Amino acid sequence: MPKAMRDSIGDRPEYRKMSKELDLLLKEEVFPVYRRLKKFLETEYLPKAAPLGQNRERYLKYMEAHLGKNHPSPEELSKKGKQLVKKLHKELGAIAKEISPDAKSLH
Repeated sequence: MPKAMRDSIGDRPEYRKMSKELDLLLKEEVFPVYRRLKKFLETEYLPKAAPLGQNRERYLKYMEAHLGKNHPSPEELSKKGKQLVKKLHKELGAIAKEISPDAKSLH
């Protein structure tokens, strides 16, 4: 449970109950879904994603038609996507540790 929430509730039975429920929710619902998504991306989606290769020009024309001439390149989009995933992973880990200090790795 986030510190601000713990501080506002104090050490009461409601807090302990909510903390246990949140811990259980993380362990049984959130982390397994996160792991399944990670596994899907690594084992199914990314290996089957075709490189742009011959389709690059068609892709760039499509992007220009929908986003205008100054849209990011596929490489820029890829780099930004990887940065965002890394940032979200770090934030999720911090939230998990705040809610459940004994939480294991998200991997």
